Amino acid sequence: MMNFRKIAAASAGRLLLRYFTENTPEPIHPAPVDAAGRTLEEGGRLTAYYTGRDSRAAWRPDMPAILARAIGIDPSQMPRDTEMARLFEARRADNGEAWSAHPRKLSGVDLVFSPDKSVTLAAEFAPTPAESALIWNAIDRAADRAMRYVAHEVGWARRGKGGEDGADPGAVGWVTFRHHTARPTLQVQDGADGQTYLFDAPVAGDPHAHIHNFLMNIVATADGRIGSLDLRALTDNRIKEFGAYFQAVLADELRRLGIQVGYNENEQAVVIESVPGDIGRAFSKRDRQILHKARTFAERQGLSWDDLSAERKLDIVEEASAEGRLGKMKADERRLWREQAEALGWKHESVIGETTHAKRTDEERFEQAYHFAARHLAEEFRTAAVIDHEKLGVHAARGLIGAGIAGGPADIKQVVELIETRGIRIGGEHVSLVVGVFDDKLRVSNTRQIRIEERLQSLAHATARDRSGALGSSDLRRAMDRSQVKFSADQKAAIFALGQGGRLTLLTGAAGVGKTTILEPVVAAWKADTRFDPKGREVIGTALAWRQADALRDPGIDRAYALSPLLAMIERGDITVSRNTVLVIDEVSQVGPRPLLKLLELQARTGMTIKMLGDREQAQAIEAGDSIELLRRALPPEALPVLLSTVRQATQRGREIAALFREGKAADALTMKRSDGHARLLGGDRDQVVGQIADLYIERRDILAASGSKRGITISAPTNEDAADISQAIRARLKQRGEIAANETLHKAIDQNGREYDLALATGDRVRLYRRTWGHSGGREQQVGNNGDVVEVLSQSDSGLRVRTAKGGVADIDWRRLADKETGRILLGLGHALTIDAAQGLTSDEHINALPRGTSAVTGFTSYVAESRARGTTWTLISEGALHEAERHRQAVGEATPITHDTLWARAAADMSEKPYKALGIDLLNAARHDRERAIDAFIGAHHAMEAATLADPGWGKKAAQRTRALAVNEQLSRHLPSLDTAIRENAKVLRDTEQFTVVQHHLRTVRAEAEVARMRLAGVVPAPAPSRSPSSSPSP
Repeated sequence: MMNFRKIAAASAGRLLLRYFTENTPEPIHPAPVDAAGRTLEEGGRLTAYYTGRDSRAAWRPDMPAILARAIGIDPSQMPRDTEMARLFEARRADNGEAWSAHPRKLSGVDLVFSPDKSVTLAAEFAPTPAESALIWNAIDRAADRAMRYVAHEVGWARRGKGGEDGADPGAVGWVTFRHHTARPTLQVQDGADGQTYLFDAPVAGDPHAHIHNFLMNIVATADGRIGSLDLRALTDNRIKEFGAYFQAVLADELRRLGIQVGYNENEQAVVIESVPGDIGRAFSKRDRQILHKARTFAERQGLSWDDLSAERKLDIVEEASAEGRLGKMKADERRLWREQAEALGWKHESVIGETTHAKRTDEERFEQAYHFAARHLAEEFRTAAVIDHEKLGVHAARGLIGAGIAGGPADIKQVVELIETRGIRIGGEHVSLVVGVFDDKLRVSNTRQIRIEERLQSLAHATARDRSGALGSSDLRRAMDRSQVKFSADQKAAIFALGQGGRLTLLTGAAGVGKTTILEPVVAAWKADTRFDPKGREVIGTALAWRQADALRDPGIDRAYALSPLLAMIERGDITVSRNTVLVIDEVSQVGPRPLLKLLELQARTGMTIKMLGDREQAQAIEAGDSIELLRRALPPEALPVLLSTVRQATQRGREIAALFREGKAADALTMKRSDGHARLLGGDRDQVVGQIADLYIERRDILAASGSKRGITISAPTNEDAADISQAIRARLKQRGEIAANETLHKAIDQNGREYDLALATGDRVRLYRRTWGHSGGREQQVGNNGDVVEVLSQSDSGLRVRTAKGGVADIDWRRLADKETGRILLGLGHALTIDAAQGLTSDEHINALPRGTSAVTGFTSYVAESRARGTTWTLISEGALHEAERHRQAVGEATPITHDTLWARAAADMSEKPYKALGIDLLNAARHDRERAIDAFIGAHHAMEAATLADPGWGKKAAQRTRALAVNEQLSRHLPSLDTAIRENAKVLRDTEQFTVVQHHLRTVRAEAEVARMRLAGVVPAPAPSRSPSSSPSP
């Protein structure tokens, strides 16, 4: 793996030095090194160097002479503290002068490479020092080669504004620091109400090999020019690719030693298979364990941990550590690790030479890596219609971890070209990739996604204007009169838009607009419409989840199903739809284009009417694509009514705040909430933050119950883990109050994502169901609840649970009904808090938007959902320490800009306002078409410029850059055509006997014909290629 942090030139170099050297004293007589930078001294220090037990620095082994002169070092000597401190401040090591006349904000970046825990443990517990040195040497070699790859990509000194006139390759250098331990970072609050600070725990860490590389922000070109690194290459995906390259090289090095290796669980790193995974997890501890022990240590001395100052808390942590109360002491960690291994019953044997790895040809390696990458890219396209092109390199590099990367970075390029030329398989269909520039980035979609989006829009456009099934205005007025509800003008407009619209209508409704109230008269009018059947129209409701679908029964829809079961029942013939059918789809923003297309195709065959309700500003579909945006482009204005006037919030101010969150203006909303006292930063560590959330919940629950509230208070949190921790804290408090019985039974449980845990159950517990669950009530079988519903435990026995359902009934659930098929564990979790996704659709009198890990896991979509659940107050509770940590990581190390409360609120507002709308495949296809047209123009223009170019032409660099991009488009087109041919040929085999064969092949042939026309036009203007050198082919700096 690899991560990086920027280093500020304005930092205090000596403080950074303490961090990078782990405060290791500088040797009085440093050992000499040879020309390659290797220590010449024999004995312990040499062993320490190769086993990673020395945090002292080492120059790049082959530091370029031109770079060494530019920064003022002698690479034949070990780095000295004064030298490194100056380099951290972007100053020459010898005299402290600036590297160049141009001031730098950054002195460099810290690139960290770390192997899987199994590799660390194999080195740490190796039976001999020599074996440990061999494994560490493998880590060193992999990190060194990865650094050269990074240097090759960022070591370019740009010319002109923003590099518009090109860039020159140059020499770069780095300093390496080998660390072997990971120590936890503690969040410590200064008193009960003070600011939260971050500190390294003064305890022995866990074994964790990792190598820091301070890559200096200086590029020395051959002509003597001094520039800065081109850090634009360090995008998120390129960082992942560099990390995967490190893992691939490390895998090769370990195989060379005869070690049996494989992939880790998520197939992103190489593991040594003889080191059990549970042993690796046992040597990875959590921060909260240390603070919990320190808290206990303080309480035994009669001290209140929460009220102590940060300084006093640190003193107690130091005292507890010195007495061994925190579990292990820093000074004796190696002995403690061995004691831990013994307690686990694990004895490590030699891994060197345990197997022989057969040598594979390049073709075999590339084939294996291609299939690996294709499989993972198919998974990427399951949730995204468009991905960054850089992800192809990420998955290609990860495929080469298992296949071998003997050819270096060129192997990654080779596998990417295979992907682009062959295409991949998605959902049983072979697809071609479509590449284009969109939002100034090279991105990729696929022909399957584009076909789905185009056909969805075509069917929607054709259906929307068919008003043959529309209700009359008099029918709707009668239904509204019978309901005896006083509708607002906006609600009346929505009712008429739904009832009198065409066969396809999309009502955009903000959270809390009164959906049930609006639907009730329309459903009644449909049922009374006998034009197609004497019994009236058949109305069916559906939504992505059962709980949302069941809510459609409230306005009078008798039959409601989750979407996937509904499609399956229609396909089996269990449900027959016709022109007389009205299908109501709720929360359509969560429905992806693929299942929505199935419904539109069904509508085209049967003539049924489809009415959709949803809001693009709430939770998005997990599947690829954006259904609402596609419909907005395809449907006429009259088929797109909008209702934004909410009736959920009881006060005008509450409605204003909810509207601000919907509009992505979280900063304004939070300002209002802070002035009301309803948005707070919670200090302390995670346990303290969770505890404060639980305390407020119980306090407000009691107040609401005393005032006669029927809906009470609810809590939502971003993740299942957050919801579980908050629920556990609430449970502990309720049990202490006697609201939950003391006698409890411990059960092995699992959630819907496969997370396993122990669940204690007792009478009075509130538990969440993780799937549609059935039980017995009144002697007959009935549905107890759906995924996300919460029930109260009344009793438990050997046969099962007796619960009170969300609707107040009593039901008995057999354990077998709750058991997970694969593990046998029960599918239950504590239900005091829900995830934001599960909370969508809830209405309560008050709500807590709990963010115990800060706001990094939320978006503007999820924030709007969480902030619009309550009729009354919504409390926004955010961990101050988590926000502080996130903001600290966004800053360069050593940056002097203070992190204030205003900074933290601004960070929270930015996260809660961000709306990452899903890109569409059709937009990328249009971008690719535009690129081809520009390529033709650029070829013609650049060829003319070459004929007339002179040294005095100031625009030559820009024209050459245009031609380079045009060449890239042409090169991409040369791979796109074979990919389309492959897709046509493969689908003729795998789809021939399916209904979609004709549609798929027609679409592919249309796309191919269009690409062929572009190729022929380019062929007429492309001059013969001349030898050239691009950045990707330049020698490594």
